[in-house]
Amino acid sequence: MIADQPNPYETLGVSPGATPEECRQQYRKLAKEHHPDRGGDPAHMAQLSAAIDQIENPKKVDDANAVQILSSMFAAVIKQGHNDLVKAVQRQLSSEINKQDSQLSKLQETAAELSAHQDRVRGESQILRQALANEVAATAAAELRAVRLRACFVRAREIVADYGYERPDPAMYSHKVVHTFLSDSLNNYHKYVP
Repeated sequence: MIADQPNPYETLGVSPGATPEECRQQYRKLAKEHHPDRGGDPAHMAQLSAAIDQIENPKKVDDANAVQILSSMFAAVIKQGHNDLVKAVQRQLSSEINKQDSQLSKLQETAAELSAHQDRVRGESQILRQALANEVAATAAAELRAVRLRACFVRAREIVADYGYERPDPAMYSHKVVHTFLSDSLNNYHKYVP
């Protein structure tokens, strides 16, 4: 799903602080190397295109991800039999945003702790420093994914905020009404079919 999307900066081989122009330059360079017309892999080219699109059009990507989230949530809410689908989805979205806030807080604490340890490591070998640097980078990547996922949940909540849910008339779905409707339909059918 959304959280599993690769980091677009890693895909392009640029730092997360790279400007959009630097990302475009790197994309063009990689596109020349990996374009299918030049013998490159179409799947890799698609990843590069998705990465630059995600960097240049984050709102478009967030909207698409929000729709994906809403589709999944509405399907789950319908299966659970909620009376008000919109409110149920709004509650789930708020819950997911709170979970992302909690996860972000933990990741930020972890990053701060790792950085503090990294600064205190002494010795000639750089192995431990490199291991800590790798963990700092992994934590930063996880934090970026959590921020993006949270943005998608927030966007989904914004979309749903404009909607209400009109409950159907319960009489329409009572067994007696359905049975009467079916009986009348069959009787009318038999009138016209010999």
